Amino acid sequence: MLYRVHLVFFAFFLSECRGRQITVQNISSATGDSKSLENFVFDLKFSIGSVSGKDLSNPIELSKTATPSPVQYVTDGDWTVVFKAQSLTGISPFEIYNSKGIRNEIRGSYPESCAALAKVPGCFTPYRTGLIDEWEKLDVQQVRFLIIINSDTCTKREVIFDGRLSTNTNWFTKERVLSSTWTDLTANQTYNLFSFNGIQDVRVNRHWSISHNFGGCPNDRAWFTTSFYPPTGCRFDKRKSAMPNFVVCPGTKMCNMQRESINADAFAIMIKAKNKLPEQ
Repeated sequence: MLYRVHLVFFAFFLSECRGRQITVQNISSATGDSKSLENFVFDLKFSIGSVSGKDLSNPIELSKTATPSPVQYVTDGDWTVVFKAQSLTGISPFEIYNSKGIRNEIRGSYPESCAALAKVPGCFTPYRTGLIDEWEKLDVQQVRFLIIINSDTCTKREVIFDGRLSTNTNWFTKERVLSSTWTDLTANQTYNLFSFNGIQDVRVNRHWSISHNFGGCPNDRAWFTTSFYPPTGCRFDKRKSAMPNFVVCPGTKMCNMQRESINADAFAIMIKAKNKLPEQ
């Protein structure tokens, strides 16, 4: 009896801005009797095992690798994504970030494509991992605050913070700034507001705010802020009728928020940790 086998290899990779892509590559095919088929499969398993460092020709070893971990983290190089939110979804990213117990890294608990570092159509609820709750146990070394301004052109800005001895909220301070793609955003810069909690009153509801000065709405100069309901204050808080707005300076320096800022697509928070990430 003849068998014909076509084996296809699926490679998954996370591409910043473009999101999760799937590349399908046809590896090989075999035609022959049952014995040649058996040899072909053995050779293929041996080849895969050589690449992975595991003896997949051993049925016991193969069964071990067949059970996936219950958790699946999203990474970008050495960085692990702990949070990601999209603009104009109607859901407060600040509330979700601070909602202890949400663990979207558990397989099947969250659409994988929605965790991509881009604005993904049809995704509304922010991606949050339980690593936020385990922050101090992880011994976080650095934190990356990434703003995806435009998903199509991959335009972004970022700030890298010193995460040592930090909590999941106090890492966002001017004293911890290590570097930034904004050349004037440094630890020695003058800020009137550099705050994770931001500012809330009857007119504005801002979080993750980095501001140089308030001079009345037409004269406010800053780098970034999120804005949520009720945005009855400045025009840039409510540039889009839907919320949240992620108001960002698109250049390499602070800008006039009323005249020069634009709305970003999404932002993400990533960490580098000294201790091993939980596997369940």
